[in-house]
Amino acid sequence: MRNNWRWILVAILLVVMGGLSALPPSASEAGTAPDLKRVQVVKIWSEHTPAVYVPENHPNRMPDGVVFKGRTLYVQVRFDGYPNWNAVNYHCGSAEGMVLPNHQTALTMLGKHPVYGYLQTVAIPFESFSTNQADIFVTAQGRTGRMLQTMVTGIQLNFVSGK
Repeated sequence: MRNNWRWILVAILLVVMGGLSALPPSASEAGTAPDLKRVQVVKIWSEHTPAVYVPENHPNRMPDGVVFKGRTLYVQVRFDGYPNWNAVNYHCGSAEGMVLPNHQTALTMLGKHPVYGYLQTVAIPFESFSTNQADIFVTAQGRTGRMLQTMVTGIQLNFVSGK
């Protein structure tokens, strides 16, 4: 009688293990992260100017009459896919122009399982721009080395000292 229980236990374990191997893989085994497919500036604001959404269609020009007042320009960019964060740059004037000093103030993941992109917000000091009218180009490299870029033109700046 004792030996029968052992065989029954072995049979149950084999059935359970066989059933577990038939389950779909978990999210951690789902494969590699998606490469960078798109980069888009979403909105821009400053201390004294509320957020203005950037038109998605070329030429991505800010609406006439919008002037960003303050000392710091905040730029939110959407990355669809995974960028190489060491190769994300903000340029002034053109994609090959001067790299603008900035610091990240927020990074939000888009999606949970799997993560399919990010929203990054950076702060750029007004003093980094040589004039009060600026064009910003964002360049980003995907995991496979593919370079993507986006731009916003016609950004008007008005330096306001103090808080």
